[in-house]
Amino acid sequence: LLYLSLHFKRHRDEYYRLLQEVRETGDWEEWLHFFCEGVIATSESAVETARRLLDLFARSRQVLAGESATALRLHECFTQHPIASAASAAAALGVTHPTATKALRTLESHGIVREITGGDYRRLYVYSEYLDILDEGTEAPH
Repeated sequence: LLYLSLHFKRHRDEYYRLLQEVRETGDWEEWLHFFCEGVIATSESAVETARRLLDLFARSRQVLAGESATALRLHECFTQHPIASAASAAAALGVTHPTATKALRTLESHGIVREITGGDYRRLYVYSEYLDILDEGTEAPH
């Protein structure tokens, strides 16, 4: 969850300047301060991301409250692996392919997952909002 390298990329000039000072003058204190600030900022972001994911999972479970146990179990699988096929869902749940497909359609009908391959064969489904939360703020500067 701690993506420190993104912090360093975002503050690249400062990062390199401080490393150069360490090399030239041995000033480790300022670089360590910069590093610790990065750990704090990254940790706070990770905690917020985890909270948002837990909220998403709880909202999705509420939406699925009246659905089959298989659909609920499949949602739980998606919280661990946000991309799945009917075959991988069937294997994870220990159910038949048609049963997994029905559960996928249930999650899809509620907007929890969406099909991303556009085909009739070997479809993949993604828990989009989950991946969107994980992806927020990870764009490195150009």
